[in-house]
Amino acid sequence: MIFAFTTLGDMSLREVFKECRTGKFVPLLVYEFDGKRILPYFSAESTCRRFCERNLPKKWPSGAVHLTQADLEVLAKHKIQVKDFQWPRNIKDVVTWDVHVHEFVNTPEITTERR
Repeated sequence: MIFAFTTLGDMSLREVFKECRTGKFVPLLVYEFDGKRILPYFSAESTCRRFCERNLPKKWPSGAVHLTQADLEVLAKHKIQVKDFQWPRNIKDVVTWDVHVHEFVNTPEITTERR
């Protein structure tokens, strides 16, 4: 499963690769809507990238990261819902953005495309 990550502008992509990836943690993109924290996931990296381009400020570095079933089970303990996005909907005007720092067992597979 493919999920978006962002630093909300607090770190550069270089720092994400140097610190986060090697430290086995990633700030996953979460949005808050109607009192719920929701983690969007995507079937393709291109959909994830277009979602980030459409919804996040350009100054916020972002990209895609692959999570395993074990990772999803850990997230479920944090009461974060997971929502499938088949296309890069524009939701920026109705949600509040946040991150959830997720710790991986193995080094995460991160992909980015500079905007």
